Amino acid sequence: SLCIDYQNKLESNLNLLARVEKFKKAIDADTEKLPILQVVIEGTASIDKGDPIIQQLYELRQEGIRLQELRRRVKTLFEQIQQRSAQIDSMQSKLTHLDKLEKFEEMTGRCKDLFEQFNEVSGFNNRYQSVNSQLKDLEAQLKRVENDYGKMVNSYTEILTEAGRCPTCHSPITPEVVREISENIRLAGM
Repeated sequence: SLCIDYQNKLESNLNLLARVEKFKKAIDADTEKLPILQVVIEGTASIDKGDPIIQQLYELRQEGIRLQELRRRVKTLFEQIQQRSAQIDSMQSKLTHLDKLEKFEEMTGRCKDLFEQFNEVSGFNNRYQSVNSQLKDLEAQLKRVENDYGKMVNSYTEILTEAGRCPTCHSPITPEVVREISENIRLAGM
C-alpha cells in the first residue's frame, strides 16, 4: 500500500510537472512575441495623427462642393447678364434709327422705354461686375481649398507610409497601396 501511495504521488507530481512545462512553453512563446508586438505598437503609434487630417479633408471637400454650387449659380447669372448686354446692343442700334421716325410722340415714348431698359440693363451690368468680382474671389478661395486638400492628402499618405501598417487590419502598407489610397482620396475629393 505504501508503494501505491508513492505511485499515486509520483503520478500526481508528473501531472503537475507536465502542466508546469505546458505553462512554461506558453510563457516562452508569449515572450518571443513581445518584440514583434512592440514593433507593431511603435509602428502604429502615429496612426492617430491621421484622424484630424481626415476630418479636415471631409470639411474641405464639403466647402469645395458648396463653392462649386455657388460658382454654377454665378455662371447662370453671368449668362443672363450677357443676354441683357445683347439687348442693350439691340436697343442702341434702335436708338441710331430713331431719327427716321416721323412722329415725335412715338419717338419720345420709345426713348423713354429704351431709357428704362437701359437703366435696367445698367443695373444688371453693375450686378454683373459685382458677381464677376465675387466669382474671382470664389475661384481664388476654391483654389486655396484645393491646395489645402492636396496638402492634407499628402500629409495623410506620409503618415500611412511612416506607419507602414493599416490602422484597421494591421496588414503591411506598400508604396503601391499608399499611392492607390492617395489617388482614390484625390478622386473622391475633386
